[in-house]
Amino acid sequence: MEITSSKPFSLPKPSWYLQASILTGVAGGVGYFLMNNKYTPEEIKMDAEDDFTGSEFAAEVFEADRKLRRRTRWTWKKGFEPKYAGHDNKEEYEEATGYDISQTWYKNRYPRGYKDIFTYEPQSTYHISDLPEGYHLHLWKPTTRARSWIAYAKSPSMDEKDWLSFTHESKSGLTSDLLEWYNQDIAKPETAKLNPIQRLAIAKGLKSGEVKLNRVEHPKVEKEIKDNETGDISYKLVTPHIIEYFASGGPDQLEPKKVAEVRGGNLTTLRNFENSSPYAHVIPFLQGLSFLGWKKAGDNRSVNRFNKDAKTWTNVYHAWFKNAVENGITRVSISGVNGDNNVETSWGKLVSFQLNEDSMIRFLNGQYVRRYRYSSDHTMLKGISGNNYLEKATVSVYGKTLPQFEVWTGHDTGWYRPRPNTQQKLYEAAMEEDLNGDWKLNKFNLVNVIFDKYQFEKLDEAKDTMTTMNMDNNASRSRYKDTMRLMCRRFKKK
Repeated sequence: MEITSSKPFSLPKPSWYLQASILTGVAGGVGYFLMNNKYTPEEIKMDAEDDFTGSEFAAEVFEADRKLRRRTRWTWKKGFEPKYAGHDNKEEYEEATGYDISQTWYKNRYPRGYKDIFTYEPQSTYHISDLPEGYHLHLWKPTTRARSWIAYAKSPSMDEKDWLSFTHESKSGLTSDLLEWYNQDIAKPETAKLNPIQRLAIAKGLKSGEVKLNRVEHPKVEKEIKDNETGDISYKLVTPHIIEYFASGGPDQLEPKKVAEVRGGNLTTLRNFENSSPYAHVIPFLQGLSFLGWKKAGDNRSVNRFNKDAKTWTNVYHAWFKNAVENGITRVSISGVNGDNNVETSWGKLVSFQLNEDSMIRFLNGQYVRRYRYSSDHTMLKGISGNNYLEKATVSVYGKTLPQFEVWTGHDTGWYRPRPNTQQKLYEAAMEEDLNGDWKLNKFNLVNVIFDKYQFEKLDEAKDTMTTMNMDNNASRSRYKDTMRLMCRRFKKK
């Protein structure tokens, strides 16, 4: 009898990919059976304190976001919009729509009297027929070219009788305004609803429940124009490149609020919030747009980092900006002004340099002034009719005659005039030698060396304006940005 030893027969183990495919198919089949079985209940109550149902949970987590299509052009259709057509007179039409077209103008020439600007007839009105549900655009043509066109717009978020009005002297200009409004309105972010898992994570401290930022970008729209004679193609700007920043959400589920807007490469809108505002969480980001510029602090990467962790968002930037955020600095605006307190670029007419509209340096060049800080002062000279003139005093620097200056030291001590040799040294530090060997004064350097020496950021009034005034849209483009950064770095509230 022969005895042999061998492995028992066994089927080969299926691969991981095959196992995953089988499990996925089984799970899908069970899910299909449950969803299409008449005995399966429509709602499955969750075992939690939230009043959410299983169907609501699935809709919130897996709902597809269908975005409305942007428009770069549209065609006006003459006549009333079908929804608002069929009224016997203007009064009934105005009652149905909710806006007023009963506008008049006075005609001086014969026959004199008040005339209607818009007439209630199909030939005088236009509309857009292929807009998404809830959007309406009506355009009215004036009876005379001397009057402006008017358009009324409505979005789904507006009440039934509420309309926005737009006016322009031309139809094409009005069309551009309406295209811009429509494209911005359809792109507005909606308040993100928290599902039960997200609410639980916030309650447990596993996820931040802070207000979030949303960046919405609108490419510029251009119209192609062809020259019939030469065949050359040119482009006319219809709507500029626009970037909008919205803040929303948080524990209170705040509605989206526009906090900043960049239009055509310029930061044109910058909201300011008190520290007690529910939107105060985004103040550091707005400070970044102001001091650093939207290109550096307002791109998608910056927005995502801020939403992920606002406390560490400033770590990638310079120390002066981090100190500005920590101390709540909102404005450091430096400008040169003349005797009428208007911004001045000419050195000969310059009277003082201001910090947030308060003079910190004034030049003794004999110029006329009417600023409140210059009255009742030993440096002031009374002229004809009681007009105030600054004293005239000079100092020589590298063979050039320059006006002496005084610096502001506070309401209690007033103006202080440095010694002439101190002024000479400060002027020398601000001078630059050109290619011909001539020395010229750089006024930006002068401001920087004087602000550096006398540290105006320590004044109580400077601390107050630097932390309470509204943010400056163009702070990042300031020609005195070296001085601005210096003050932000050294600023201390106490």
